[in-house]
Amino acid sequence: MAIRLSGRGQGPDDGVADCQQRARALSHLAAGPARQPASAQVRVERVILQRFDSVPGQYSLVDAQWRLSTGGGEKSPACRSSLQTRADNSVDSLVAAHQSNLCKLAEQVAQASAGGANACP
Repeated sequence: MAIRLSGRGQGPDDGVADCQQRARALSHLAAGPARQPASAQVRVERVILQRFDSVPGQYSLVDAQWRLSTGGGEKSPACRSSLQTRADNSVDSLVAAHQSNLCKLAEQVAQASAGGANACP
């Protein structure tokens, strides 16, 4: 899983630079076993984006299912995240809202990985 965020569309509520920094810190979760540091025992098994909606003047919505696994092959329960962020009528606002949703998704995955991949946040 790679999360790439641009600086475009920054709004008052998105914290894009902060999210980029956190996403880089989580990049080891997406690495295959050969590329993971020895200290990283949990990795992303899969992420499926089921909805990625933009409703101008209202919100952006990301609905995802995801699962983590450990180096020993143990899988977490299938987790689901439904994230919605308010947006105004502009494209920039919708982009910023989606960036915020993806950052929140990355934070939820990180929270679950810190717990050893055995529970959803």
